[in-house]
Amino acid sequence: MPMNNEYTFLNQNYVGIILSFALILLVCFIWKEWKDKERKRFLIRILTSFITILSLVFIALKPAYKKEITVGEAVILTKGYQTDKLDSLKKKNKKLTILKYDSNSNIVRDLDSITSAIVLGYGIETYDLWQFSEIPTTYFSPKKPDGISKLSYQKTASIGSKITIHGEYINPKKENHLVLADPGGNVLDSIMFTSDSVQKFELKSDLKIAGNLVYKLIEKDSTGYIQSIEQLPITVSDKKPLRILMLNNFPTFETKYLKNFLATRGHELITRSQLTKDRYKFEYYNMDRTPIYGLTENVLTNFDVLIIDADYYMSLSLSTKNSLKNVIESQGLGVFIQPNDTYFKLTETQSFFKFLRDDKNEMIIEDDSKTILEKYPYDFESSISVMPINMNLNIKIGVSKFIGLGKVATTNVINTYQLLLDGKQDVYTGFWTDMLDEISKKQQIGTAWEAMSEFPIVDVPFEFNLRTEIPKPEVSNQNGSQIALLQDVFVPAKWQGIEYPINEGWNELKIKNDTTADFFYYVFDSTQRIALNDQLKIDANSRYFESKESKNSNRISFKAISPIWFYIIFLLGIGYLWLEPKL
Repeated sequence: MPMNNEYTFLNQNYVGIILSFALILLVCFIWKEWKDKERKRFLIRILTSFITILSLVFIALKPAYKKEITVGEAVILTKGYQTDKLDSLKKKNKKLTILKYDSNSNIVRDLDSITSAIVLGYGIETYDLWQFSEIPTTYFSPKKPDGISKLSYQKTASIGSKITIHGEYINPKKENHLVLADPGGNVLDSIMFTSDSVQKFELKSDLKIAGNLVYKLIEKDSTGYIQSIEQLPITVSDKKPLRILMLNNFPTFETKYLKNFLATRGHELITRSQLTKDRYKFEYYNMDRTPIYGLTENVLTNFDVLIIDADYYMSLSLSTKNSLKNVIESQGLGVFIQPNDTYFKLTETQSFFKFLRDDKNEMIIEDDSKTILEKYPYDFESSISVMPINMNLNIKIGVSKFIGLGKVATTNVINTYQLLLDGKQDVYTGFWTDMLDEISKKQQIGTAWEAMSEFPIVDVPFEFNLRTEIPKPEVSNQNGSQIALLQDVFVPAKWQGIEYPINEGWNELKIKNDTTADFFYYVFDSTQRIALNDQLKIDANSRYFESKESKNSNRISFKAISPIWFYIIFLLGIGYLWLEPKL
């Protein structure tokens, strides 16, 4: 603990242990001297013993005094720093201190001696940013690194779906090719670079086998020589058909094309369209012909997804709505509401969502031909419970909201069937696949994993979250080493852990006595994802330092008192105690 506001001990965590040993040592000295207490200078010897032991205590605890930092500003050089920017800063400040950042060394002591910092280059590793929490810091972000600076694709998918790779390449070489290859090296899709500055790209292929797979993104020059290879890990699972109930107030073209799409994908589907007040039209795909009239909890529990238009939903009785809500909450039913103009004028209580008028009637999806989707002139108000449903590079096509175990979702896109009429089969497939994946009833499992590190790298901390019903889970890696977990204070079922992977490729985390809860994640070596990691580092540093107060202020640190004085006192004391009996 600190001595007072002006002084402290640098090794204050060991005060208790050190004082205990010192007390034992002092008792031994007093006991030794007590036997000769009749001799002269008894009290002087006791006092000398006390001062000698006290000097040893100070040597161990390292007392320090408060000192105002006067060194001033420093520039922290990281990978990719701009030499012209550094030269400019040197001209402005002749006393500028230059520090080089190395993620493998501790920079804390250097930071303790400066009042403010400027970071140049791609930035500080995210796990080291905390070291700058008390220092006013300015970050000058560099230009984007050459190479693939953006890459987006689904890391988990099912057989029969597509893998679609979206990305951005900075400063490509014209006429080089970017090739998507399967785990066996077979070419699936490719593009040729036509720009030498920035080029966006999209590559696609069908997923036909299940497992933990590694596709490849290969760059080749005009002669076919390989320039670089990026690994694309993806977990493909066997696809289970969904049981879907579709309810419409009246038949529409949107329903017609959507039911055909769902049927050809192998889903079990019942459609019910109202013809008159008491007459309905039923259609059955991939399942037995069983008419459904009343929407009771027993009926709705048999389905994974309910697709219902806004008019039909609003016409449901209060008791039916309550039954529907109960199944969503308790059974995990997913509900998609097909909107109309009236739907966007409803309250949140009636529609599940809040809407904002944006007066935009079109939405552009960036692909090879810039697909344009017609939309309602409304957007969705953000909240902590409302999550966007995205496709491609973060193009929001709708929103979803958790209601208990299930979800309710909707969109502001009008007439998606127009995509099929325009020959945009892939976009239509992507739209409805993403929508159904978001809301479909999930198998209720007791354990869920979440990787917090975007690109796990060998020997770099890999952070993960674990949610489990097991009271005290024991997690180990594939080598059998146990990993320490930190329990969330507010959510007891949530745990956090950090692993330091040493093997490239697919790695595994296990929970003791639960073989069904294994978690697989892919670890890259240091030659992979270089431009992507550099860009992520730039973004993280920009966010972190922009959120900090950058105003300069006087900083105070504690400087250790030179231990030489305590050594001198100790030597004098121990010398006196040794020499005095001989005098």
